[in-house]
Amino acid sequence: PFVIATSSCANSLRSQTNTHGIIESNQVSITYANNMDCQWSISSNTALELAFQRFNTQLSADYVRVYNGGSPSSPLIGTFSGSSLPAPITSSSNNLYVRLQLMARLLTEDLVHVTEV
Repeated sequence: PFVIATSSCANSLRSQTNTHGIIESNQVSITYANNMDCQWSISSNTALELAFQRFNTQLSADYVRVYNGGSPSSPLIGTFSGSSLPAPITSSSNNLYVRLQLMARLLTEDLVHVTEV
């Protein structure tokens, strides 16, 4: 497969190749802005798999939403919050849209680490 990903947040997309990429917080301990909102648009010539390796958000305050398509108007696959690792997600199209919305965060370690995009 051929994968292309774009991000609205600087330095959050790393190790992108033609077949996979990693989305993660770019530092071990950072202060996140109030009401931070990051989006990633991921496209391929085949279906995509999103596999979470680590997941740690503030339950009922911070959310990761995954959409089956290239925009937030695409069908919602799931909304995730807390520290339970979400199961791998496979798209039924060749696009995924991922949105991370955070309230105020202080010195938080590696909120979300996604591989196999």
